[in-house]
Amino acid sequence: MTTVENDDWPVEIVRSVRRQKTVSAELRGGVLLVRAPATITDGDLAPIIARLQARLRRKTRRPPGSDADLERIARRLNATYLGYFTESSVIVQ
Repeated sequence: MTTVENDDWPVEIVRSVRRQKTVSAELRGGVLLVRAPATITDGDLAPIIARLQARLRRKTRRPPGSDADLERIARRLNATYLGYFTESSVIVQ
């Protein structure tokens, strides 16, 4: 098992002689666990890990840090999907 440090998560690479072609990754306890074939070189594995990290980064977005952040996100979504509805333009009966 090899451990690599990066900006997102520490990466542990588990190589297996039984694994033939696929590379998989999962976050386990804040560590990116990468399972790869024993025959793949570090040079071939590096871009694959970078793509897996990018995919996991998109999936694990951080929650808004404050009410202002949440309001900014809500206004952006409102503008995108609802066309700038405001509180005063909605009539509640």
